Amino acid sequence: MRGINKVKKLVYISSMEHSGSTLLSLILSGHEKVASFGEVVKIINEGKSNLANLKNRTCTCQEKVSDCMYWKKVLADDRFVNSKNTADSYRAILDAFTSSFGQDACFVDSSKILEPLTALREIEDLEIKVIFIIKDVRAYIVSHLSNIKRKSEPGAKLPGKMGTARLWYKQNKAILDYLEKNGLDFFSVSYEELCLYPDKMVPKLFSYLDLDYEDDLLQIKPLKEHQIFGNRMRKQAEKNKAILYDSRWFGELNTNVFLKMMPWIWKFNLEKVYSNSVDDFWSK
Repeated sequence: MRGINKVKKLVYISSMEHSGSTLLSLILSGHEKVASFGEVVKIINEGKSNLANLKNRTCTCQEKVSDCMYWKKVLADDRFVNSKNTADSYRAILDAFTSSFGQDACFVDSSKILEPLTALREIEDLEIKVIFIIKDVRAYIVSHLSNIKRKSEPGAKLPGKMGTARLWYKQNKAILDYLEKNGLDFFSVSYEELCLYPDKMVPKLFSYLDLDYEDDLLQIKPLKEHQIFGNRMRKQAEKNKAILYDSRWFGELNTNVFLKMMPWIWKFNLEKVYSNSVDDFWSK
């Protein structure tokens, strides 16, 4: 009987690109009851458009998708292979998850964008917890433009810093508005808080997820990952050994030059990026 195994808990990571979702996913998957599957919506879309290509991709377990102990169960389900309905594709993925890892396990989807949440909300008996991660606008500008430059042809015109700041504001505000308007259970954390105060923030994350916390979770040691799509960081071992902060913006950005022209963005940055208490760390 389809759907007899229900996933009790799904963690959905929502954010802009280059805002720390890969790091967050790696930290979460260090817990014995958590398994991470990367950007699941991309897997669903690839399955609908080019199933043969999806089967030949490599999972982070080092097996081809068609041979992966988890994904081969998904590929054997007609709901994933033939359905045009995203919610049905998720049902197939989640049923395979429960049969592979048990009902007490926690499924992590780092698709980031909002559309899959609409489909997930159609699934009955599914507890969805959303973690919204945001990066300081200054750090985001430098990492985002650096990534575009890396992928662009030499001499190509890059987006401007002010336009990138406006994009950051518009998209992060849209995510928060959606989560609040739809009454979703979510926890906000910033890349800065996670990297600079991991001993404060990582326990808060696992407390929010109702999962036991142990100090070794501060060390990145993903136990169960079956990712197919995601940030290139997941394949770079030297970046996956510890929680590190990308501080490139320190020497590349003069904050006052442009942010003083957009005070609403600066106000949003201060309110949303540094929203969690660090227990007056510096006043002790």
